This record gives sequence, structure tokens and C-alpha cells, in this order.
Amino acid sequence: MKKLITLLFTLFISFFSTQGYAGVGDIYKCQMTQRYSMTRGTPVYRMELKDFNFFRSNNSVKFMGFPLMNHMDYKLVPGNTYGQRLDEVFQGYNDWTDETSEGVENFVYTLTRYGGEFSFTRQFANTIEVVLADCRI
Repeated sequence: MKKLITLLFTLFISFFSTQGYAGVGDIYKCQMTQRYSMTRGTPVYRMELKDFNFFRSNNSVKFMGFPLMNHMDYKLVPGNTYGQRLDEVFQGYNDWTDETSEGVENFVYTLTRYGGEFSFTRQFANTIEVVLADCRI
């Protein structure tokens, strides 16, 4: 009986600790809370909210179900906490400034005591798209 209680306690602790912290090989499930597009000379456009996932590998993130971003790799760069106490921070970018396109995209993911927080921006010469989402593992 003592072994059973110890086993159940260990499983219980393991389950809840993996819900809070993620790492390489994990899939993050996200729900958009805000999504806007802004173009010079027009009003701010509120866009449809969608659920999406992303998969974190050693040095990239692949998005699944993210509008216009399915399966696009991103380079990961270290996060900066700016003095905040965060459990996890990582960010990535995709720079399209080559001869065929002008634009940049970036995201930041932080795990705080409130949960996983995700922000994304896409910027072109006259247009910006912003997404905020809550994520869990």
C-alpha cells in the first residue's frame, strides 16, 4: 500500500510539473486572444481569432494551423527577461529582406506564473499584423 501511494504521488507530481515547463520536442497549443492588422491610411482591422500549435525543436519552431504560417521554420534567439522573473523565454524571427520580398516576422514566448504568453508581429512597408495568444503545453 505504501508503494502504491508513493507511485501515485510521483505520477501526480510528474503530471503537473510537465504541464508547466516545456522544452525541445514539445508541442504548444495556443488560443489567440487578439489579432489586428494595420495598414497606413486605413482603420485598424480586427481579424478572426484562431487556435494554432507550434512545435519546438533545438533551433527552430514550426507552426501548425497559424494563418499563412503553416510549417514555417524560425530561428530561435535567446529571450531577454528585462529583470522579470520568467520560467521560460524564447523568441524567433524570419527576415524576408532579400531581392524578392521586404518584410520581417518575429515572435516571443514567455512562461510566467500566469501561463504561457505568445506575441507575434508581421511587418511590411505599410502594413503590420499583431497576434497575442495564450498557450499551454
